[in-house]
Amino acid sequence: MREVRYCAIAHGDADGRKITHLYPVKSVKLKNRSELELEQTGRADSGKNTKFWLFELGYPQPLPQELVFPLFPHFKFRLTNAVDVLAGNKWDKLPARYAQVK
Repeated sequence: MREVRYCAIAHGDADGRKITHLYPVKSVKLKNRSELELEQTGRADSGKNTKFWLFELGYPQPLPQELVFPLFPHFKFRLTNAVDVLAGNKWDKLPARYAQVK
């Protein structure tokens, strides 16, 4: 996780999601849940002893074209290159940086 340099976040509604910006990652820290504020997590949680990755993001860079992101019933992420995100238009077409992380 500490080698992550950019983060792209999908947003949308029940009809679909899209990625419109690429955020530079300023820092990544592994934190105990009890160390995180409600403003950082978005919700209260009883799992106080679990570990979470905390990303500090910089100013977003708009993508030249929206990246279409299919609806998934659970959280999904992919490690890939920023160049591929900037050139792509579909999540499914992005190459994975590591075969074991898809």
